[in-house]
Order: sequence, then C-alpha cells, then structure tokens
Amino acid sequence: MRSLRTAALLFGAFFLLQAEPGMAKGIYSFMDEEGVLHLTDRPNDPRYKPITATNRYVAGKRSASAAGSTSHWRVSPPYPTPTTPAALREHPYGEIVQMVARQHGLHSALIHSIIRAESNYDPLAVSAKGAVGLMQLMPETARQYGVHNSTDPATNIQGGVRFLADLLRQFNNNLELSLAAYNAGPSTVLRYGSTIPPYPETQQYVQRVLRFYQAYQRLM
Repeated sequence: MRSLRTAALLFGAFFLLQAEPGMAKGIYSFMDEEGVLHLTDRPNDPRYKPITATNRYVAGKRSASAAGSTSHWRVSPPYPTPTTPAALREHPYGEIVQMVARQHGLHSALIHSIIRAESNYDPLAVSAKGAVGLMQLMPETARQYGVHNSTDPATNIQGGVRFLADLLRQFNNNLELSLAAYNAGPSTVLRYGSTIPPYPETQQYVQRVLRFYQAYQRLM
C-alpha cells in the first residue's frame, strides 16, 4: 500500500509540474539547499516563485508533508551527485571541472563541492536571488567574467572558478573567508572585518562546502 501511495503522490506532482501554465495558476515552488522541492498554493516564504514548466526532475519519495496544501519533494538533478571515485571520473562535468581547476591551480574536489552545494549539479538551477547554473553565478558576476550563458556548464564553471580564484587571492588563500565571500559577496566579508558574516545561510554554506570538500578529497 505504501508503494501505491508513493506512486500516486509522484504521479500527482509530475502532473502538476507538467501542466499547462494556466492549469498551474496559484501554485508556487522553491528548492532548498538540501535538494527538497517545496510546493504550495499558500506561499509564506519569499523564496516561493510561481511554478513554471521548467520545474522538473521530480523523482524519489515524498520527504515530508506540512499542514494545509504544502508538499515537499526530493528533487533529482539531471545528472546524479557523484559519491564514488568511479562516479567522479565518469561524471559528465568531471573533465571540465578537472581542466578548469588545473588552469587556476585549484583542487577539482573543491570545485565539485561548490557545485554540489550551489546547484546539486543542475545546470538550469536558478535561485530566488537570480543566481544561475552549476556554480550559481549572479548576473553581475557572470558579466564580470564574460559568461554570456550561465546555463552552459563549461562557461559557468569557468566563470565560477575564476571568481573563486580571485577571492582566494583577495583573502590570502583563506578558504573559509573565500567561500563566505562566494556566498555573500566580498564586500560583505570586508564589512564584517574579514570574518565570516553572521548570517546563518552563509555560515551553513561554508560548513556544507567544507564537509563536501573533505568527502571529495577522500574520493580523489
């Protein structure tokens, strides 16, 4: 019975996400940093945006259910998150990450960690603040590094790695501060006296990337 209920819920979510724009009127969604898609017709969070046909990749079990008409779904990215040495070697973005990381003297494990934390390997990911692509480049950052199409994996990674390399130089190779600046902006880190800003999102982001980095270093 549980598998039947799960299948029914998945079918319902798939139908909702594939519906014509008019049919989806009044439905909102956002995907959090853990890869959970939140759906509701009663948005109570600024991250909620009107649902569109681009909200796809729904798979797996329903992870939670809240009161009212809000649902939470685990989202599967277009390419699986690599968690083994073989998966890293064979990953569609593995060669790009390795090449660009080598160009800038960085460990590819660090780049994989940022991509995982930023977009969970979804090249079409768009944040509530407008960051786009694998390494979640803001429009002004993309322009600064000559990235004309942030959904293109190769140019997105190139721009994101160049940005990270510049941050590492600016903050004397202090990885924690550089990651904080990648998340919150270098001016914000400087405003707080070259310390990690007291923002829960930024503090959690730094720790999450460092955790992924440790795991990927063991795989490479």
